[in-house]
Amino acid sequence: MRPWPTCRVLLDELRPPARAWLGIPDIHHRDVHARIAFSRRVYRAFDRLTSALDPYRCDRRRRLPLAEAALVAAAWEDTDVERVRRRKLIQEISDRLVLVTVRLAHRRGHFKGWCGDIGVDTTAIPSWHQPPSDHRGTGSLESTAGWHFSGGSKEGVFGHSATLLVAASRRHPHSHPKAGRRVSAHPQLALGLVLDAPGKRIGPNAIHALNQLVPFGFPAGLLAADRAYTDQTTDHFAKPARHLGYQLVLDYKKEHRGVQGTHHGALLIDGALACPHMPTALARATTGLDDKAARGIAPRRTTR
Repeated sequence: MRPWPTCRVLLDELRPPARAWLGIPDIHHRDVHARIAFSRRVYRAFDRLTSALDPYRCDRRRRLPLAEAALVAAAWEDTDVERVRRRKLIQEISDRLVLVTVRLAHRRGHFKGWCGDIGVDTTAIPSWHQPPSDHRGTGSLESTAGWHFSGGSKEGVFGHSATLLVAASRRHPHSHPKAGRRVSAHPQLALGLVLDAPGKRIGPNAIHALNQLVPFGFPAGLLAADRAYTDQTTDHFAKPARHLGYQLVLDYKKEHRGVQGTHHGALLIDGALACPHMPTALARATTGLDDKAARGIAPRRTTR
């Protein structure tokens, strides 16, 4: 968040108790000089904070030449020890902020009865700034931003990609007296968030967020993911997710359905391991089916 919008939130959007907790002075909206002085203090604090965390400190108030912007972007990808430490520290701060609500809900017993089902998705976070300009030879103020393309979309969104974990709801099956109702009344909170450049570390970011939930002792249930995750290599997503105990619910393109290979003698069918002696007709039941047909005959899931 930039300093000036932050000042507006601190001065105008927070209620008096929240301002008292944070030590924010009660400044009248007509006291222009006091508001400017407060914004300058916030700006200086923000500048010190970003200087301590930024892997590659630069002037972010102007658009850098493309060559300089490329150096900034590269600093978020290289293996320099100090830059790696700062990137990990930024992610740790993000993890702690996101998990505050999860920790409070867990302490108050709101996750009682939750089966541990989770939905994982990578969604676009648009940037406030313009993309790089080849005509002017300048980069974006958001040096690490890029183009995020959602599944099936031909138009990208310039910004970042956010990997989100959400507590999913399992519902009673049709044969149950409470058919269709949620099994537990847990809050469908965001359980994890990792912000990254589009197309980078899609699988590993999801695994990182899942690992942050291990200390809570939550059950590992179904893990539903879209095609961005079925495209990941086994070691980047499927294998570590299964090691954490999750049962994957995956979606595949038409040409990837059915028998996909073998693993230590077991058949790999639609992302799940099956008995090598499964009848051929059953193993190839989804081969070549389009989305509507495949989802129509697939076993009914109880997770939203």
